[in-house]
Amino acid sequence: VRLVAADTALAQHCAQSVSRQWGVLLAQVKQIKTQGAAERLAHFLLSQVSATVGPASLTLPGMKKQVATRLGIKPETFSRTLRKLRAFGVEANGDLIRIRSIERLQSLLAHEPAGRA
Repeated sequence: VRLVAADTALAQHCAQSVSRQWGVLLAQVKQIKTQGAAERLAHFLLSQVSATVGPASLTLPGMKKQVATRLGIKPETFSRTLRKLRAFGVEANGDLIRIRSIERLQSLLAHEPAGRA
């Protein structure tokens, strides 16, 4: 605290860091409150791949329980939701997730009701 009080540049850096983290937190709370589990999981999966079209695959960053907690859903809901996403070309084998078509998964998000985005 003394260092922050004495160093204006450090104080500014700390304030910017807290501001960024606050923005991330608010976005996560908004997503939890306005989207269903399938939409949250679809957004998460799409955010983990660099591809914007075609197939993609990824390894979950951590255990399913950790990812579920991050998305604000129970681990059992996470597993059920992964199974529901099969209809949108998502296949899970342990921590490996394969997306047959980015566009097909994005179509789930294109059908979000107004006010839930």
